[in-house]
Amino acid sequence: MTIQDLPTPLVILQTCVLRRYHPSDIPLVASLGNNPAVARRLRPSFPSPYILSDATAWVSRCMATPPDSLSLSLVIADPETLSFCGTIGLRPLGDDETRTAEVGYWLGEPFWGRGMVTEATRGFARWVMEQFGEGNLVRLEGHVYSNNEASKKVLSRAGFVLEGTRRKAGWRDGEVFDIHTFGLLREDMRGMSE
Repeated sequence: MTIQDLPTPLVILQTCVLRRYHPSDIPLVASLGNNPAVARRLRPSFPSPYILSDATAWVSRCMATPPDSLSLSLVIADPETLSFCGTIGLRPLGDDETRTAEVGYWLGEPFWGRGMVTEATRGFARWVMEQFGEGNLVRLEGHVYSNNEASKKVLSRAGFVLEGTRRKAGWRDGEVFDIHTFGLLREDMRGMSE
């Protein structure tokens, strides 16, 4: 496996690049995802423990998703080696919010504290707004458990605005959390630095 075999980056940033998934990502997805410190910040649908079959199913699903889908997920990769560090993606919201998608992400613990997720979120938001156009996407949202201070900072630094709190709306591993909702409108991005 060489760097030339990996998908060409779609978004090139200083601390990371964003690219499509490749089967060679599976071992790192499993290894980095099998961490309770990662899982406890994500929805209960994220398995813990996170095993090789979970990673295989995830990567297969991401690779099968068309590039023009609002259900797209990309790899957050090291800018030198293009190796998997984490993931960022979209999930379209309900019928009454047809031009809104939720942004979600996670990063392997060895890469925490480097600014990668903040830069990836800002770059990804700009890229998806350009890719999907105003007729398809007007608004992005991020939903964060109240105890996830790092993710709240990521969204704020990426230009998202705290819009409200859904009290006791989240649950993970027997604990109930408030969920903070952050929003980013297309017009919020105008004037934001790259």
